[in-house]
Amino acid sequence: MILLPLLFPLLGSLLLILLGRQLSRRLAGFVGCAASGLAFFSSLFLILSRRPTSTLLLGEWFRFGSLRLPWAFLWDPLSSVMVFLVGGVGLLIHIYSLGYMEEDPSLPRFFALMNLFTFFMSLLALSSNLAVLFLGWEGVGLCSYLLIGFWNHKERAVAAGTKAFLFNRVGDLGFLLGLFWLFKATGTVDFQTLDSLLRGGSIASATATPIALLLFCGVAGKSAQLPLSLWLPDAMEGPTPVSAFIHAATMVTAGIFLMVRLNGLFFLAPGASTAIGWVGGLTALFGGFSAIAQRDIKKVLAYSTISQLGYMVMAVGAGAFAASFFHLATHAFFKALLFLAAGCVIHALRGEQDLFSMGGLRKDLPKTGVLFFIGAAALAGIPGFSGSFSKDWILSSLFLSGHQALWALGLLVEFLTAFYIFRLYYLAFHGSSRSPERQIHKPSATMLLPLLLLALPSLLGGLLSLPAFLALPSPWRSLMASILLFPEPFQGAHGTELLLTLLSAGAALVGFVTARRAYAKAPPSRDLPSPLLEELSKRAFSLDTLLERFLLTPYSRLSAFLDSWVERRGIDRGVYLTGDLFQALAGSLSRFQDGRLHRSLIGLLATGASLLTLLVLL
Repeated sequence: MILLPLLFPLLGSLLLILLGRQLSRRLAGFVGCAASGLAFFSSLFLILSRRPTSTLLLGEWFRFGSLRLPWAFLWDPLSSVMVFLVGGVGLLIHIYSLGYMEEDPSLPRFFALMNLFTFFMSLLALSSNLAVLFLGWEGVGLCSYLLIGFWNHKERAVAAGTKAFLFNRVGDLGFLLGLFWLFKATGTVDFQTLDSLLRGGSIASATATPIALLLFCGVAGKSAQLPLSLWLPDAMEGPTPVSAFIHAATMVTAGIFLMVRLNGLFFLAPGASTAIGWVGGLTALFGGFSAIAQRDIKKVLAYSTISQLGYMVMAVGAGAFAASFFHLATHAFFKALLFLAAGCVIHALRGEQDLFSMGGLRKDLPKTGVLFFIGAAALAGIPGFSGSFSKDWILSSLFLSGHQALWALGLLVEFLTAFYIFRLYYLAFHGSSRSPERQIHKPSATMLLPLLLLALPSLLGGLLSLPAFLALPSPWRSLMASILLFPEPFQGAHGTELLLTLLSAGAALVGFVTARRAYAKAPPSRDLPSPLLEELSKRAFSLDTLLERFLLTPYSRLSAFLDSWVERRGIDRGVYLTGDLFQALAGSLSRFQDGRLHRSLIGLLATGASLLTLLVLL
């Protein structure tokens, strides 16, 4: 049964790859959705049947010395939640794609890649060791490259896919070094064996710290943390369902899942965790500030994802693994809802993505407007919506664990989040139309139904983990208690937790009111009072330019210098000079091999005389 969430999407992908050209677009869509649906319902059956933690061993992958890597899969509470999220959100995105991509001639290829994406992410979630996880890790990277550049007739789409691929390869180099170091230190990469060693104190903090930092390099690439976050906004060049899948349940969540899976390692590396927390905090601030002046509706959501991933990484840095993973779960639903609702807007306006060319859409798309508002409220952390519970938990954990500076930074980001998402909402759906001649293409039922189903957990998902001061049952906290190797090292008085929750809610509400006043009727002349700050936000602090100027350009110049002076004029000339010398020597000696007998006799006599003279002298 553990294999079913893997086999169904893999078989669907292979069928569409082999027979896609013979299938109609309608049948290709059915195959893709059926494979995704069967994967989801098989994982749901496993969850409802309450299967105990178990490992499925299929056989040995390879053996090298003491290293033995099996094909093994682990079913436990963590993997079950992740597979459920991937399957559930993935199924709704597949159904949505039937309407969004219905006119695309490459629909069979699209669903083949989406099924393959589901397979690799499920492989990552169900792996029982780091080696099998790395296969899924690289697989989702490959699928993201292919899907971001799906419309390969567009140069920008191809460039965006390549950028995502290369940025992730940089991070994965650190991941591999960390994996090798971990094996050298422990002799295993099996998760359950590692947990036993970590719980028993067999790994010292001095060893855990560099390993954790190296593994985090891979996390920074996959989960878009500074400075490897620049690929994610460009990834919006792919179809909107792809953006939703990457941002909600697959690619970018892989890094957070890895850190929660190895929570014991990061717990034993407090120095690395502090650094990781600050990377997450700065990433959250960067993403939040960059989103507040973007004009492209998908770019706002892309920078929002960077910011929310920063929240999750901050929580891991503070040791709040349960809160981080809970925010991953709530974020999966409301971010998928926001992307798919944005896709309905783009679809209705026939490709228009500029917020300043929209306005008044709540009259033309009333259902989409209501559903987008629910997603926006959940993202902003408006009290009562799912995002408020997970973000409040993270912020409370930061404060109570002694990371007050990160808590203050997180509170600022919460204000920015509420501001930019409701700026988007009011620019798109309120006011009057800024394109009087536009023609609205109404979204189909297959596009609206997934939005409705995603809105339910965006509204009610927070009930799975109520604040501790309410003293009510919390299924999520009980679930995570069985996953975490060490208890979370912070707990405050109920009054303190209530005050922190009120401050978090206040920051979200202030951001909402500020955006409403500024954008509810008509867009202001400036998004920010300072032209410099507005330009920095639009350009995302010009990090792409800085990266090109201070890293890529010097690297290219160094490469050109090494190629010209070291490779061609140094190494190549040295090799050629050696050959030239021997060729010249051979040419000189060849004069004595011209076939004339008297020259050969003279040479023989001269050599003999020289040898006799040498013997006499010695």
